[in-house]
Amino acid sequence: MARLRTDVVVNILGQGWAVAISLLFVPFFVSRLGIENYAIIALLPLCTALLQVLDGGLAVTLNREMARLAPSTAPHEARSTAWTLQVVHLSAGIFFGLSAIALLPMAGMAWLQPKEVSASELHGALLLLAITVALQWPIPFLQNGLMGLGRQPKVNGLLAVYSTVLNVGAAVLITFADSSVSTFLGWAGACAMMHSIALAIVFWRSLPCPIVPVHFEIRRLREVMSFSAGAAGIGITGVILTHFDRIVGSRLLTLEQFGYYGLAATVGRSAYLLIAPVFSATFPRLSALVARPDQAGMHTLYSSATQIMCVAIFPLTAVVVWMGFDLGYAWLGNASTAGAIAEVAAVLSIGAALNGVMHLPYGLQLAHGMTRLGLQINVALVALSLPVAVLLCRQFGPIGLAATWPLTNALYFMVGVPLTHRMTGFGRALSWIGQDILPAAIASFTTVGVIHAAMGSSQTRLGAITVLLCSLVAGYASTAVAATKVRQELIEIVSRGLRLRR
Repeated sequence: MARLRTDVVVNILGQGWAVAISLLFVPFFVSRLGIENYAIIALLPLCTALLQVLDGGLAVTLNREMARLAPSTAPHEARSTAWTLQVVHLSAGIFFGLSAIALLPMAGMAWLQPKEVSASELHGALLLLAITVALQWPIPFLQNGLMGLGRQPKVNGLLAVYSTVLNVGAAVLITFADSSVSTFLGWAGACAMMHSIALAIVFWRSLPCPIVPVHFEIRRLREVMSFSAGAAGIGITGVILTHFDRIVGSRLLTLEQFGYYGLAATVGRSAYLLIAPVFSATFPRLSALVARPDQAGMHTLYSSATQIMCVAIFPLTAVVVWMGFDLGYAWLGNASTAGAIAEVAAVLSIGAALNGVMHLPYGLQLAHGMTRLGLQINVALVALSLPVAVLLCRQFGPIGLAATWPLTNALYFMVGVPLTHRMTGFGRALSWIGQDILPAAIASFTTVGVIHAAMGSSQTRLGAITVLLCSLVAGYASTAVAATKVRQELIEIVSRGLRLRR
């Protein structure tokens, strides 16, 4: 568990910094550019995610193959596999990137409903948005490769630098050069290109046996095509499930409403700040243990990772649910805006927490090379969720749209967990829920709820920050104590520290 803990911490520091600095600059960009222009910027992660699902599952495949091959006695195979997958991935990226540049501006002009942004400004911004999305194509692929090789610090170091340069540079340009959304997107495109080049250099230098020449091997491509195709299907349906609320909202809500929904989603999905680091550290290890195979090691890792995930995300989720207004007020400094996004953020956060816990069974499926189960469940959920989202959005507005996210994940949880455990031989799902999830959930929501009831909402921004910090500290402390494996690890760390002092 020590190495898992280290990689989780490294991932949280790197990815956490990336998210934190982005959140820090959101109020500045909203105030300088306006809510409608910020809504266009909020489309960037959505469009990037929608384009990335077209990679054919190659990023996840590269992660799994690097974890399985790099430590083996034939490391040259890892290099040839990486080269083969990269050639295919880059070729697909050129095609889809050019398609996005050609089609996205026209589609966006017909899809969005602006009130203040002119048609010419919107078209120019959407063109730059498409270019930026195309330049980001290699980033997830290369990051997955480095994660599979166990190079978590390098991935997160580059991510932290990229995020800092992106946000600080954009703020400087908007302040002193041109205060427009096109300035932000143009700078974002340049940063994406530099990030992609840096990742490529680091990835190829991290592969074993650099003196061995690499070749495009159609044999290796055939061997991974079945898994890659299944992963691609899961990726496409998974992104639709993750972003269907924003897809529907961008059409049915006004651009101003969509801008506020984007702010609420930033708060409500803040748990992903911690979900991704835990999953990124766990999945390569699961893949390696399945390849050996080591059933006992898989059970231990799966249980430990689940408890770490719960300790990481449940206290933050409880704070968003109980104190969404305080969180929005502390972040944005505007009481009316905080009130407008609090309920939507709370609903979205519950869905994010359920989705975070589901990442571990999903990783278990992929580590075993099982893609059919996840794909079948995702297809059924997409068919159900999209019409429900449209219906609830039209009937109840933003809050109805947000409600589809926890409903979707609750259904996935009830169906996906038992099936995954049965097919992988991991025992009863109820035991996993009762031992690894429920204690952390009860501790976090009870602790934060009691603090909220005792202290209430603050009337000042400083007071809101104080209440939030107290709630987070108490929530994380009680949740860590409730999770048995995390508690044992903390006791061991403290004991080791005391022995060193002596």
